[in-house]
Amino acid sequence: MVVVSALLLILPPHTFIAASLSIAVVTILVVNPRAYLLLYLATGGLTFAIFASGRRELLRSFGGMEPDGLRLLAFTMGVLLLIFLRPHLLLIIGRYRLALAFVLVLATSLLYSSSVLEGGRLFLKICFPLLTYVLVVSQVRTEAEIRGMLRACLVGVG
Repeated sequence: MVVVSALLLILPPHTFIAASLSIAVVTILVVNPRAYLLLYLATGGLTFAIFASGRRELLRSFGGMEPDGLRLLAFTMGVLLLIFLRPHLLLIIGRYRLALAFVLVLATSLLYSSSVLEGGRLFLKICFPLLTYVLVVSQVRTEAEIRGMLRACLVGVG
């Protein structure tokens, strides 16, 4: 409680809220990856444009990012953290050699990109479906869980 109070006094309010939400989401990811996946799927249709007044206003020091790009970045970092914490996921990823070869060629193409930041964004956008698939395959075991994931997707879309 003392740490939270100190952070609230030190950080600006919007930074404190963002940090608090980040800590909460990472805690959900580490404790229950399926809940993290459900949260992600349920919020997939929400736009984050209300958090910025202009285009590419966020993370300007890295070339700027649109608010909805934060979801892509956060989800990708979350899945990479999960892979680091649970190495058995590497075995699941290893089954998809063709997709891995494609990602490797794509990563190599970043060396020849005129804009490394734009190339990195494209890399994340292409890796995103593969990471989503790996997370779903690793967390869903029964048909009831599949139905729960589909309901979360419908909540996010509708």
